Amino acid sequence: MFLAIDVGNSSTELGFFEGDQLMYTYRMKSDTSRSKDDYALNVELFIKSKGICEVSEILVSSVVPSFNNIIEGICQDVFHLCPNFIGPKYPSGIRVNSDNPKEVGADLICDCAAVRYLFGEDAIIADLGTASKLILCKADGTFEGCTIAPGIGISLNALVGNAAQLSEVDIKIPKHHLGKNTQDSINSALTYGHAHGLIELANDIEQDYKKPLKRIISGGFARILHPLMEEFTYVENLTLLGIYAIYERNNHHE
Repeated sequence: MFLAIDVGNSSTELGFFEGDQLMYTYRMKSDTSRSKDDYALNVELFIKSKGICEVSEILVSSVVPSFNNIIEGICQDVFHLCPNFIGPKYPSGIRVNSDNPKEVGADLICDCAAVRYLFGEDAIIADLGTASKLILCKADGTFEGCTIAPGIGISLNALVGNAAQLSEVDIKIPKHHLGKNTQDSINSALTYGHAHGLIELANDIEQDYKKPLKRIISGGFARILHPLMEEFTYVENLTLLGIYAIYERNNHHE
């Protein structure tokens, strides 16, 4: 099996591939205060529950450098392997059209690799996690740029943390745009407002690009917002699929 690891600011996801099929996923928090041994024990329990006997290679996309030592420790203790990390020195096959290519996160590179692998079309990718990102990716995998904004979770935490009379809410789409209670009022702005803003910004990017673009949505909050962004094709585990696409390209193409 091949193991893809996506280290995000809030959570880390492990994806176990048999051939080109993503068979199992395991999610854990990207919490540097927890010990490597604690993480390793939980990962070991998971792979035993799924009957995973052997992993042949591990490739990591990480945007949390402080968590990388923990990831390396887990890989060595559980799988007896040293992982490779996607970065400027690792051949991703993705051209980065940026003022400073070294600033472009590995997750953005993987998203572009996944869209090239799955669709092979010029595309806008809405990756909705800790941050809400819109990424412009060309059919050949070229990263053309992106927008980065606070995600839904950050927006909610900032609102609740700075408003004495507002409390935490479960994020969901309310029935009406105009809330009649505090929870619906907050959720309306978080869901309708966030989705409409992303759609309009995608429209502006497409207008600047001067041609129609395939629209993809993925990430932790995509499950919530996708019903409001139906022109976007939902792809689960896009970054994991991109890690696999980079691995497959390096191992099966000259």
